[in-house]
Amino acid sequence: MVKRTRRNLSDSRIRKIVNSQIGNGTRSSTKRTPKHSNNGQKSRSGVGVIIFLILIIGAGFFIYTRSQEINEFITHSFFSTSPKNTHEQSQPIATRNTLESEKQVTSPRSTDKSPDNIAPQAVIPPKPLQVEVLNGCGVSGLADRITRYLRQHGIDVVDKRNYKNFNVKQTQIIARRENTERLISIAEVLGIPVSRIKVQKKESLQLDATIILGADYQTLTPLQK
Repeated sequence: MVKRTRRNLSDSRIRKIVNSQIGNGTRSSTKRTPKHSNNGQKSRSGVGVIIFLILIIGAGFFIYTRSQEINEFITHSFFSTSPKNTHEQSQPIATRNTLESEKQVTSPRSTDKSPDNIAPQAVIPPKPLQVEVLNGCGVSGLADRITRYLRQHGIDVVDKRNYKNFNVKQTQIIARRENTERLISIAEVLGIPVSRIKVQKKESLQLDATIILGADYQTLTPLQK
């Protein structure tokens, strides 16, 4: 066992030594306390920084995901015009369009049907007469000569050949369609009477007329020149 020595505190020197030891112990314990408290403050401040960073990251993510809605809200709140201003601006435009449409409807130029204001219609030229030339007298080259003459006068000769016989005495025009008035021009070009125009419709030929040259070919206009 350790034998404890009891100190005599009545001696002033011994009391001074004891007091100094007690004072050193008190100061050492006092110095240790702030050290522990600083570590606690540092740990608490670190937790606060982490929480702050988490809040910032969360706020940034929320703003990123809601950016479109936020932009629409800002645009609608600060940059859109009020219904009153929109109505005031659109009203004159609608009125102006209405007045212009009324002017077009009530314009004297559009409603006036006088001959001066009626636009001339395009004149469609008549389709050339389409005929065939048949040699009914047997004279060589006669059909070719009459064909050239008719084409020079705007008559479309689509076919030329010999007739089924050469016994035709008078040149004649056979109408293949109902409209015979236009065939008068062919009679005038050839110089034959209109009475020689006969009607024998045959729509399958797709022709206006058939010209049969007869033995009187020398009386025709193209052969007198």
